[in-house]
Amino acid sequence: PMPNRELAVGFDDRSGGIFVGNMCHSPNVQAVKYIVFSILDKYRDTLPPGFIVHLVLSRTKYCEYDLVQSLMLRSDVQVHRDITDEALQDLHNKVRVMVAPLFYGAGVKGKINYALLRGVPVVGTQISVEGMHLVNGESTLAAHTPVEFRDNIVAINNNATLWQTLRR
Repeated sequence: PMPNRELAVGFDDRSGGIFVGNMCHSPNVQAVKYIVFSILDKYRDTLPPGFIVHLVLSRTKYCEYDLVQSLMLRSDVQVHRDITDEALQDLHNKVRVMVAPLFYGAGVKGKINYALLRGVPVVGTQISVEGMHLVNGESTLAAHTPVEFRDNIVAINNNATLWQTLRR
């Protein structure tokens, strides 16, 4: 069950998306680049107005420092570096969707479990949700192309009923 604090934060009090990742792990670096350059840059005009992605990144002093610095200059991305568990939980209470374009890697993803536990619907690739027995359209939305990510992000942001269904 979700903690009561997350249940109290409803659809109208949330906006934007989130991605969480260690920048020394190459699948996460690829995912960050995909979010920014393949989704945000290409579909900015068709995403919800004011949509931003919170990139919660760790180990940014050691890996991909220049990329992270360039992302911090963007208005459609908010970078959070090496934050506390409480700050991470607060961010999950503010967003409507977890964006998870992971294309390789093995095992169950902690970032997906964390989002689902806090009632944040996930739009992700098959690799993002492997081994978790999630069902497309019931407990997650599958996406494999930038257009599919955009369409699913828009669907969740424009449909409170879909958002509620996925968060349950």
